[in-house]
Amino acid sequence: MLLLLFPLLVRGLEQDGGFGCEPCGVWPANTGAKINGVKRRIVGGQEVKSARPWMVYVEITAVQSGHKFHCGGAIINRRFVLSAAHCACDALPCRIDEAKDELHIDYKPEDHLMIYVGFRDAKSRSTNRDNVYRVIEAKVHEKYRQDFHDLALLKTDRLIKFGPSVSPICMPMGPQFPDHGHGKGFVAGGGHIKNQVCHTDVFGPEPFSQCAFPFTWKNRTFRDCAVGVPTPASDSPQCSEARKKNPKLFDTPAAHIVLKKGQKSFTSCFGFNAGATGWCATCANTDNTADPNFCSAQKPDAKSPAVARPTSSWGICKPNCRPGAQSTTSRLREVKLTIFDSSNCSVILRRSNSSYNLDTELCAGRVNRRAIKAIDVSTGKLTSDRDLLFIGGQDSCLGDSGGPLWKVFGAKSPTAFIIGVVSRGLNCANNDAPGIYARVKMYLDWIFKHASSGSCRKVKRRLTLTSSDEEKASSNAGDDSVMKSAYTMELI
Repeated sequence: MLLLLFPLLVRGLEQDGGFGCEPCGVWPANTGAKINGVKRRIVGGQEVKSARPWMVYVEITAVQSGHKFHCGGAIINRRFVLSAAHCACDALPCRIDEAKDELHIDYKPEDHLMIYVGFRDAKSRSTNRDNVYRVIEAKVHEKYRQDFHDLALLKTDRLIKFGPSVSPICMPMGPQFPDHGHGKGFVAGGGHIKNQVCHTDVFGPEPFSQCAFPFTWKNRTFRDCAVGVPTPASDSPQCSEARKKNPKLFDTPAAHIVLKKGQKSFTSCFGFNAGATGWCATCANTDNTADPNFCSAQKPDAKSPAVARPTSSWGICKPNCRPGAQSTTSRLREVKLTIFDSSNCSVILRRSNSSYNLDTELCAGRVNRRAIKAIDVSTGKLTSDRDLLFIGGQDSCLGDSGGPLWKVFGAKSPTAFIIGVVSRGLNCANNDAPGIYARVKMYLDWIFKHASSGSCRKVKRRLTLTSSDEEKASSNAGDDSVMKSAYTMELI
C-alpha cells in the first residue's frame, strides 16, 4: 500500500490535540462501552448510553422575552467551548461594526448564556452545580453573516473541572488533517428527534420528503397520512396488470419495481400497501407557486390541496407522523454520517439551492440503499436487481446547532477529533439535503488566537494515524470506512 505522510508544522502549538489538555477525545471504546444495539434516536439516530465528555448544553435566554432556547457545543480546553455563531446571535442582539465590517455581540453574555457539562439527559443537567458555568465572554466570528463562518467561542466563568464525564475533544492538527472523503463521522446533540412536520420514510417514489397536507386522492381529502388506503401506485394500469403475476412483490411498502419489455424500461411501480403508517402526498422541490404541491405557510390549503400521482408526489409516512409521536428528547443522542468530499457536497446541495463554501464548510448525511427489482412484463419473471443510492433519513436537527461533528482515529486508544460544528441544513434529514458544518481546521488560527488562555499545558507528542488504525477504530464504532492513506502528524 502506498504510504503518504503529512508532517504538519503548526505555528505556536506544542499541545497534544491542540491545547495540551489530556486526555482529549476519550472515545467509549477506551472504557469498553458499546455503541451498537442502542435505541434509535436523533433524526434517525441513536440514544447515547455512555459519556461523550466533551458535549455541552448551552442554555440561551432571550433578552426581551426571557424565552429559553438551547444549542450544543464542545469543550476544547479548560475555559472554552466551541459552538456556532448563530447560537450567540439569532435569539440575542449582535451588531456589525460598519467601519471594520465585523460582527460583535451586543449584550452581557453572563446574563444570557449558561453552559452545562457532564450530562446525558438535559432534564438532570442542573442537579450538580459544579457542572454549571456562566459564559463571561462570547466571541463570534467577525465575518459571520447568517450562513458562512458560523463559529463562536464561549468562555466560562471559571476553570472547567475535568473528570470521567467531562473532558475536551481533540482539535485537528493543521490544514491537511483528513476531515472529509475518508469515511464516517459522528454528531450528537439534544434537539429534535424528528422533523417538526410529517415526512416520508425511505420507501415510495419520494423518500425523506415533507408531506403536503391537505391532499386529495380519489375524491377524498386527507389532512393526515392515509392509513388503510391503497397507495397511488395501485392506480397505474401497467402496475396493476404486472401485480396479477407477482402479488406478494407489490404488496409491501418497500416495493420498488421497474417494468421492462425486453431491454427497455417503461415505468416504475411502488408498493400498493403503505402498512400501518399510511402514505401522504409530498411537497414539490420547486419555487413554482402554481404547482399544486408547492408548500409554504399558506399552501396547500382546503381550496387548493396537493395531489399524488401513481409514480410520483407521494411516499410512505414515517412512524412518528402519527399524532402524539415524540418530537424531542432530553437524552443526548448520536448519529453516524458519511462525510462527503467538497465536490460531491457542491453537486448535491446545488439541487436544493443551498449555499455552500467548498473551503470553509463540510457536509455530511446518511447514504441509503434501496433494492430495485425489474420484471419483464412479457414473461412476468424477475430479470435483475440493482440498488438505488440516495441521501437522507439521518441528520443533526434543531437544537443540535453548535454541536460537534467528529471523527475517530486510533486502534489501541480510539480518539475523537472535532472536524465540524453543526451550522445549518434544509429542514432535517431531507432527501439529498445533507447537513452543513463549519470546517474547524480552516479556522484554527482564529480559534487559537481567541481561546489560548484556556490551554492546559505544553507537551510534545508525535501522533501517527494509519489506515489500519482508523479501520479498526471505525470498526469499534460501527463504521465500515477504510482510509486509503496514512497520515503522520507531528506537533513541534
